[in-house]
Amino acid sequence: MIHALWITLLVLLVASWVLFIRYRRALSRRETLNFKKIEDARRGLAEQVSGLDVFVDLLAGLHEFVSDNAGADVRPALCKMVLDAACLLMKCPAGSIMVPAGDGDALDIVSHKGLPRDIASTLRLARGQGVAGRAAESGKLVVVDDIRTDARFVGRKDLEVRLRSLVSVPMKVRQKIVGVLNVDSPDPHHAFGERDLRLLSAFANLAALAMENLDLYNNLQLYYQEMVQTLADTLEYRESDAKGRAPADHINIRRLARETAQELKLPEAIVKYVEYACLMHGIGKIGIGEAILRKPGKLTADEYEQIKKHPEIAQQMISKVQFLSPIVPMILYHQERWDGSGYPAGLKGEEIPLGSRIVAVINAFDAMVSERPYRKPLTEMEAIAELTRGSGTQFDPKVVAAFVKVVGRGKAAP
Repeated sequence: MIHALWITLLVLLVASWVLFIRYRRALSRRETLNFKKIEDARRGLAEQVSGLDVFVDLLAGLHEFVSDNAGADVRPALCKMVLDAACLLMKCPAGSIMVPAGDGDALDIVSHKGLPRDIASTLRLARGQGVAGRAAESGKLVVVDDIRTDARFVGRKDLEVRLRSLVSVPMKVRQKIVGVLNVDSPDPHHAFGERDLRLLSAFANLAALAMENLDLYNNLQLYYQEMVQTLADTLEYRESDAKGRAPADHINIRRLARETAQELKLPEAIVKYVEYACLMHGIGKIGIGEAILRKPGKLTADEYEQIKKHPEIAQQMISKVQFLSPIVPMILYHQERWDGSGYPAGLKGEEIPLGSRIVAVINAFDAMVSERPYRKPLTEMEAIAELTRGSGTQFDPKVVAAFVKVVGRGKAAP
């Protein structure tokens, strides 16, 4: 009886131990599976966070680019930056940006990456034609997961070498299509996930808004330029006699100003204001009597004192115009001299704003090569010789050197 009881207890112990081992193994497998799920979730979350970090960095870079280059002709550079950013975001090596052409019923490539040059330079799609054309017409993104199984690419074996999947995303601003962003991948294992497409669509629309804002800003600047040009022409005709300068001379003045400022490495946002200042420096003469301005002979001391007031008159006039406010100091001090003997404040050397020093050189050169009722114009070489003689006394030597380089290269020739 006791022997049978021990056998029963032994069997129960062995069975319990077997069950315990099986339970531990099952628990271990479950823990491993759960750990794997947690690790997969962690990796997925890390990838999403990383993708969002890249997205935020790209948006910050886009904003900085537009802010730093507003007013400059940088649309091609902006398109290239957008395309590079989109390819980075999607981890794809190729793509393009297409914009409306002609009457808006076709698309041309304005920026491309990883495309054959002959295709990039000649391809034009009608709205509704091809993947990009369809995206432009529908206003919705179009995805091709594998061109080998897509009816639109039947017979295009040549494309399979460099292309396997692609996405075309319309670039929209208030439902207006301003372009199409195309991203291509040659990788047969690459897939555009739902999250990727949402990020790319958001980025495309923000990039479109940046492009639109840049265009609007540049159009406004063009309007301002035309206003300044018209006012400068009006001032010139008032000041001159029947043989006064033609508006074409102002085109050359702007070139001289722009290229001298660029030679001095000024930012493009400042260059345009130097142009304005060189055109508008004489606006204060509106407050000077016409008889003095048209007097053919030498001015009296009192008349010269009247003339010397024109920079301050200009300051009073243009300080009330917001878009011209950056040129106020350039015009106010353009009659200062490098040695400190100028007016109105007797500033010397680097105390004089750089814009004013450029205006002084451009103004002097233009006056010397222009015909006046009381003298014939100097040649360009004679005028440059006079500027060189005044370098270090009347003019900033750096500005004179930059100006001479510009004229010497023939960059500013009308």
